[in-house]
Parts: sequence; structure tokens; C-alpha cells
Amino acid sequence: MKRILVSLFAICLVLSMTVFSVSAAESYELIPLGSTWSKTDNGGVSVTITEGDDAIVFSGSVPGTWPCADTYYDSDKIVTANIDEYSLVYDFTVSGGNTNINFYFTDGFGGSATYTIANNTLGDVNYDAGSGDLFDGEYKGAIKLSDFVNSTAFLNEGKFNSEFITEDNEIIFTGIQVYSVNGATITVRALDIVANDDVQIPEDTSSEAPAESEAVSEAESEAESKTESVTESKTESKTESATESEAVSATESEPADDASEGLGIWLYVIIGLAVIAVIAVVVVLAKKKK
Repeated sequence: MKRILVSLFAICLVLSMTVFSVSAAESYELIPLGSTWSKTDNGGVSVTITEGDDAIVFSGSVPGTWPCADTYYDSDKIVTANIDEYSLVYDFTVSGGNTNINFYFTDGFGGSATYTIANNTLGDVNYDAGSGDLFDGEYKGAIKLSDFVNSTAFLNEGKFNSEFITEDNEIIFTGIQVYSVNGATITVRALDIVANDDVQIPEDTSSEAPAESEAVSEAESEAESKTESVTESKTESKTESATESEAVSATESEPADDASEGLGIWLYVIIGLAVIAVIAVVVVLAKKKK
């Protein structure tokens, strides 16, 4: 009887580990909690970063400034994702100014590049044509990585560098950069890489642009306060930050805490079959003893 109980425990343990490994491959966080941030001040202003249970908040304080913060992932937090199998799920709010969020990539051989979330895959959203920054609003939705790498950035119609798509059709995220422009507060609830089959689009997937009068007022104010030198300065800072990163191994990140709901049914099926198999073994052993 003891041997049977030991066997039953071992089977259950193996099954639980198998189910976890399957679930763990479905979601990755692009802003891991507890990250170490490097801040680049502008106009004597720095970005304040506050982590909560459900969101991380980046705050500036002075109009006419554009400080930023960036983090490069530890080797166990790097995200490697197949562009045909995964999507970028985003949920963030911009208030009191503008923002731009950039992702860092590696080609796996020491090369590094950046690309912005402010591209045409966001749809018809309110952005500053002079800088590509996103104005006040709520941004929710999902972008297939296959669309992301084929998108066009709002700023200068820039393209994703196809050299950073690996031979296995993957892209490797190594870090992230967040700008607070004109004193903006950016509240990020989700920036995750999720398997296409497990993407759950929020009910309201459209970006909520400000009222027309507000948008015009803000656009005019931006045109007066931001010049071409501002755009060039920001572009140079992005490039310098990206090239200073050390080459890192393309290791997959730890999964997000939320398990995929789509695997729940399979979990019950696997456990049910395991229980049936164990009962059968017990019955056979009992008959042999008789």
C-alpha cells in the first residue's frame, strides 16, 4: 500500500510540473516588477517611478521637458518570442502631457536596436506629428508581433529593422524606455507578450483621444514649445542608450503570474486521466495480491 501511495504522489508531482511548464510559456512581462531603472534627466527634471499592485506609474513634473527612464533586463528576464505566435498586449494611460515608449532588441550577436510602440498598428490615435509622441488618452489593445515588425513609426515613418528578426522568426526584447513629456503621468497596467491564442482584448479596444478643442489646443502648444532640435536630441539619446547595452544571451523570461485561462480545461482533463490511470493501477495490484 505504501508503494502505491508513493507512486501516486510521484505521478501527481510530475503532472503538476508538466502543466506548469506548458502554462508558463504563454505570457511574458515587458516591465517586470522590481526592475532597476536608469534615469535620464532633462531640464533638471527626472522621472518618478512608482510601483503598485496593478500598475507602474512614470511621472514628470515640468512642461517643456522630456526626461526618460529605461531598464535592461537581467538574463532571466529577456523575452524571446516568435513573431507568428505572439502578440503585444498593451494597456496604459497618458495624462497631463505626452509619452513615447521604446523597446530594446538584440540580434543575439551583440547588435542592439530600438523601436517604438507609437506606430500605425495603434490605429487612428492622437499623436504629435513632430515627435511621434502620444498625447493624453487611454490606450488598450493587442498587436500581433507579425504586424508590429511590419509597422511604420509615427516619427519620420521609421521601420522596424528586419535584421533583428532571427533565423527562427523571433525577436528578442532586452529592455524598455519610457518618456514623460511635458510633465505627463504614464500609468502602465500591461505591456505583455502573450500567445496569440490566449490574447484577451479589453471590451474597449479603441484609444480615447481628447476632445477636439483640447487636442487642437495641445497640438498648438506643442508646436510652439517643441522644435526640431528637441526631436533630434531625443532621437540621439535613444540611439546612445541602445548602443551602450551589453550583449545578452537570448534566454526566455520568467512568465507573468497570470496563467492562461485557455489551459484550464486541459489541466482538468490531464488530471482526470491521471486519476483514472492511478485507480486502474491500484485495482490491478490489488488483484495480483489476492
